Order: sequence, then structure tokens, then C-alpha cells
Amino acid sequence: PEYKKVFDSFLTLGKYETKIIKKKFKKKECFEMGYLRYENLKSKKKIYLKMCREFGLDKQKRIIYWTPTHIDGNEEFDNVNLWMNKINILNEYYNIIIRPHPKSLMIMPGIENKLKKLNYFVDKDPDRKIGEIFKISDFIISDFGGTIFSAIYLNKPILVLNLKANSEFTNNLKENLSLDQIIRKQLISLPPVISETQIKKIPKKIMSQQYKKIITRLKEKYFGLQVGNNINLTKDYLLEVLKKNRS
Repeated sequence: PEYKKVFDSFLTLGKYETKIIKKKFKKKECFEMGYLRYENLKSKKKIYLKMCREFGLDKQKRIIYWTPTHIDGNEEFDNVNLWMNKINILNEYYNIIIRPHPKSLMIMPGIENKLKKLNYFVDKDPDRKIGEIFKISDFIISDFGGTIFSAIYLNKPILVLNLKANSEFTNNLKENLSLDQIIRKQLISLPPVISETQIKKIPKKIMSQQYKKIITRLKEKYFGLQVGNNINLTKDYLLEVLKKNRS
């Protein structure tokens, strides 16, 4: 409630945030600016050639981008350790670029060599525009948090990797009504006990038109489907607000 007196306008990522704010503060103005970090990227071809040079990608294979989040507590690194050997089988058909969380790399520096031995391409560039790898990837692999929303915003099919049953980390998210937990129910997700044979079948499901339609529906619900130069639109909006305040 204290925000009602502090802010006159709210910049949101899209429809869902606007809906929540309008429900609480009916007279407040909202401007849906989207994820500005994913705008003004280079062409897909230029990015692809750059990544091929940087990582030495196999041009005969498609690209998967795996972005595990950092998990605190007793289950630290489980989202990588539980899965790096299991989904390694996909390296036969895909270039898998993994971007471990910087905090995870700092706490467990040995993980980089383990991943490279399994033929993953490890992305740890702190200045990386991650939208570039999103743009050239055929599908995304993640577990929790922001990547799920980014993939949906960019209309990218996403595979969600679960932790063990009765995971403390997962149970805490459920108790806190975490939005990514709600969205996960509509996404293709895998339990750690899945077999190698089943994993081989996953890319076909992920890349199906049926699943892509689900991603598009989620994008429409949470962000809206409009496409535009949001950086300039946001700038114009802020200048208009500034002009109003001055007058």
C-alpha cells in the first residue's frame, strides 16, 4: 500500500504485471515496456557466425541454450549435478551452450572443467548480451526463475529440469506462490529419474507446433504479442511524463 503514495507511473514487462498493479492502484498509469535488454540485437546470421568462432560450434548441429539458476542451501548445484550427465546425450545432435550462474562458478570453479569434458560449451562472459544466444537457439533448457520468462517473451520453446521429489527449494517456491512454479505446470518438464531413451525423444516434443502454440499463448497472457521498438516508445513515454511534470 505504501507504493500508492510514492509512485505515479509504473513501467511493466507486460500485461500480467499491469493487471496486478491496476487491481491494486486503479488510477495509476502503467506503461508496458517489455524486456528492453532483448532489443537492438545484431542479425541472427551475424550472431551465429560470431558464436561459431567463439565456441567452435559444429555447424551441422542446432543449438540449445542451458541456463541453470543458482540454488542456495543444501541442494546447491543439484540442478547442474543431477542433469549434466543425463542430458549430455543431446550433445550428439545439438551444440549445447551452458551458462552457469556466476555465483555457482565462483563457489564451485571445478564445474567448468567437468562440463567441458562432457562436451558442453561453457559461456561465462560477464558482458554477454544473453539475448544473442537466445536469438540463435532452437530451444532453451532451464529450471527456475528469470530464464523461463525470457524464453516465453522471446517465443522460444523451453524444457524445464526438475529437482528431486520433495526438494526443499521447490517446496519453498510453492509455499511462496512463485509465478514460475505456476507457469511450469504448462511447460514440458523432466524428473531426474527419466531414462536416456525418454530424453532422446524430448527434442521432437519441444519443437512440435503444438508446444510452440502453448508458448505463444503464455506470451500473450503474460506479456502481450505486440512487437515494436520498445526502447524508443519507452523513451518517448518518459519524455512525455517529464513534460507533464514540468508543466
